Amino acid sequence: MKIILTGFMYSGKSSVAKQLENKINLKRIEMDNLVLQKSGRKTITDIFENDGEETFRKLEKLVAQNLKGQTNVVISTGGGVGVNEELLNTLKIEGTIIYLHVTFEKILQRMGKHTSRPLMKNRMHAEKLYNTRLPLYREYADIIVKTDNHTIEEVSDLIINELRDDL
Repeated sequence: MKIILTGFMYSGKSSVAKQLENKINLKRIEMDNLVLQKSGRKTITDIFENDGEETFRKLEKLVAQNLKGQTNVVISTGGGVGVNEELLNTLKIEGTIIYLHVTFEKILQRMGKHTSRPLMKNRMHAEKLYNTRLPLYREYADIIVKTDNHTIEEVSDLIINELRDDL
């Protein structure tokens, strides 16, 4: 089994992946961490500021290709993976893509005053990005889970229920 979690920043991908790792005994993979390892940088912000978004996206592509053949994993993708058709096609071949849908208003609540993520520094730009990505997240999803009014544990239980036949 390979579960691929997609969604915008602050949708809960990493937290849900952690829950799924524990509940159904899957290895958790954080794509952003693998991108950081490949880049030699300390943070995603460092990659964006020093190397640019294009370099970051190239590294994401490399990481996705390296994940081919992995089984019994839950992959927490970066927010941009959900709009890269080539990456999604690569991941989708072997796995189930689950889109964690969250409204932009809820994202702002979850984010609070933390603006360390490069693409969230400008609210108008971030909202435009969110609206651009939304249809693509939906298009590639095998399963859509709305997260706004659910705890991380509830979201992971919803996913497990959806996948019950495959477990």
